[in-house]
Amino acid sequence: MKVIRALPFLIFIFLFNIKSEATHLMGSDMFYKHLGGMKYEVTVKYYRDCRGIPFAINNFTVSCSNGASRTVDLTLKSIKEITPLCPTESAKCTPQNVSNTGEGYEEHVYTAILDFGALPLSALASCTGDVVLATGQCCRNGAINTGPGGKYYTEALMKFDLTADSNSSPTFEIPPLIFTSINQPLHYAIGAVDTSDYDSLSFSFGQPLAEVSVPIGYDSGFAFNHPFSAYYPAGKSAPYSDPNANPPIGIYLDPTSGNLIGTPTVENQVTILVIVVKEWRKDSLGVYSNISETRRDVQMIV
Repeated sequence: MKVIRALPFLIFIFLFNIKSEATHLMGSDMFYKHLGGMKYEVTVKYYRDCRGIPFAINNFTVSCSNGASRTVDLTLKSIKEITPLCPTESAKCTPQNVSNTGEGYEEHVYTAILDFGALPLSALASCTGDVVLATGQCCRNGAINTGPGGKYYTEALMKFDLTADSNSSPTFEIPPLIFTSINQPLHYAIGAVDTSDYDSLSFSFGQPLAEVSVPIGYDSGFAFNHPFSAYYPAGKSAPYSDPNANPPIGIYLDPTSGNLIGTPTVENQVTILVIVVKEWRKDSLGVYSNISETRRDVQMIV
């Protein structure tokens, strides 16, 4: 697995010279594990700005894209601070999940067991479209200054008809990219792997969403595949990219490895980065079919 090669966390002290906001949600990851039969364990990791209000789950739904929908209760499993700190710095998010404790961020992990063989989810067991696992919140973090603010929505997709009810989604083994530095080449591996079924994965930029199929637009000069200001020599501009240049030109996402490469050029930009991970499996004829989809939707600070 490739690792982060350029992420100078020592600049952390300077990164929070950014307007503090009451809103708190910086993004989330979601994945699920097959437990046998029609049972799955879903995990959602929410990322909270510790300068904002306490985090509380708003909603989590399971639905068929062409049918019924059910609300499911998530259970809080853990809260931990994952702020990149210098060795001499103290924790920023103490006490946990309390308003305006410091300039840091927390990971809140929630889980639920989804049993499609029993009520209330048995109504979805015959779904012939996507089974959609979805969560939303009132508001994204108000510190975002590249455009995509407002409501927060993200989802993961399961496909019963293609997996015979026996697939686990990819998981994220590397924390989200929250901080990166100006004028330094960025090489970030998303760290999505499938160690359960060893299916093939592909990666692409995704649109941040406010609701189902409702994308949030970026300000002029930014886009879902160009979410921050990047280095371009004279005569070049987005969406052109050259990840092998020195320094890297533009913003490049490798579709097979998930590596994000670019050179940020404007400090104090706060943006949204969404990477869609699709899972692929060969059918009986040797043809690849898309069997799941999940999203890493996180706030990124230059």
